Amino acid sequence: MEGLGINPVQLGAQLINVGVLLFVLHKFVYKPLNRLLDERKSEIEKGLKLSSEMTEKEAQLLTNAEKQDKNAAKERQKIISEATNEAKLSASKILDEARTKAKNITTDAQHQAKQYKLKLDKQSQDEVTKRATELANKALTQLLDKNTRAKLTQAQIKKIQGRKIGLVSR
Repeated sequence: MEGLGINPVQLGAQLINVGVLLFVLHKFVYKPLNRLLDERKSEIEKGLKLSSEMTEKEAQLLTNAEKQDKNAAKERQKIISEATNEAKLSASKILDEARTKAKNITTDAQHQAKQYKLKLDKQSQDEVTKRATELANKALTQLLDKNTRAKLTQAQIKKIQGRKIGLVSR
């Protein structure tokens, strides 16, 4: 090998040097560097995993929030609908009560008017009877004797009372 210009002792020393260098590099550089790279890789994977989990949780939270919004909107609509129905029922009830009261007032007023009319009719009939009797008495006093006057007066009273009964029954 000396003919090739290679010194075997030097080659052996070089090989030992390279071996020691590789051992030192492997022990103190490659292993710590590999460990550091593995840790970094592990942290990056954890970060990516955490990021994907957070994205999933965010999507779930958004979905839940949308569901809650929809449920709240349905609940609001239900409450508004119930309140509207209650208001309509209440208004209807109040109107019915008002109509009933108005009808009762009208009926009472008509009844009172009828009673008042009957009272006035009776009073006017009584007045007419009284005046007719007085007139008949004056006229008969001057024209007829006492017996005939009494008979005519009684007949006239019966006739007038018959009219009263007819008017009252109307």
